[in-house]
Amino acid sequence: MDEFHPHRYRYRLLMVTSSSGASEIWSALSRIRNGEPFDPDDIVDLPAPARRYLLHAIRPGTPLGGHVHLRMHGHMRLRPGSSLLPMEAEQIIAPAHGFVWRATVSPWYLRFVGHDSYANGQGHMLWKLWDMLTVVRASGPDISRSAADRLAIESIFLPSSLVPGPGVSWEAVDDSTARVWIKIDNDPHAVDLAIDDSGRLVQARMLRWGDHNPEKKYGMDSFGTFSINNERTFGSFTIPSCFSVGWRPGADNPFEFLFAEIDNAEFG
Repeated sequence: MDEFHPHRYRYRLLMVTSSSGASEIWSALSRIRNGEPFDPDDIVDLPAPARRYLLHAIRPGTPLGGHVHLRMHGHMRLRPGSSLLPMEAEQIIAPAHGFVWRATVSPWYLRFVGHDSYANGQGHMLWKLWDMLTVVRASGPDISRSAADRLAIESIFLPSSLVPGPGVSWEAVDDSTARVWIKIDNDPHAVDLAIDDSGRLVQARMLRWGDHNPEKKYGMDSFGTFSINNERTFGSFTIPSCFSVGWRPGADNPFEFLFAEIDNAEFG
């Protein structure tokens, strides 16, 4: 079993082309192991909001996690204006390397099962009705670019991945906001994190590639949390545990599509 610091090595993963491919990626991501212990002295030069956040989110001395396995439930809407549907999901995230999100969306009369994933620069979506009839199968440059942006903003679920190192750097925005730059497959992604005086994350936003607009044309659009209503400490990490996300938060035409609560988080 490979063991290494996630900031110092590029881990080649299997490309996802099917449900079995997603399982192989999941297995590969789960082998990305903890790194060196978190030392608060390593972040003394960061902007004040970034220092508050990392000291609040990571217990000193905790090994820097290589991946996180989340279990969640909640609701999601499939398109603007549609009804909220019950959702259960699990996800593995290894920031800078990849993710797999497996979910079941079950209104009373239907059952959709599928996954979104990213690894080795390739994004993929596969969704089926009753686990039999394929209703969405998508890949290609636009899907991959959007999935890489998603991986960057979801690094908040593994705070140790945001400790500065190769591929991760911070800059100040204002007294309560800091911007973290994350390299994924050599491309930089910027995520703005708003932090309160206690170090709690209150907002995460970025510009993300997508086509969730009236014209259905791909381009950069604002994306992130509409709300972070609660946080929980799992082991030695504190992460958002009740939140909603979507496109264009705070704009005139928002699309808030996911409302989720984290039931469990395992770090490794």
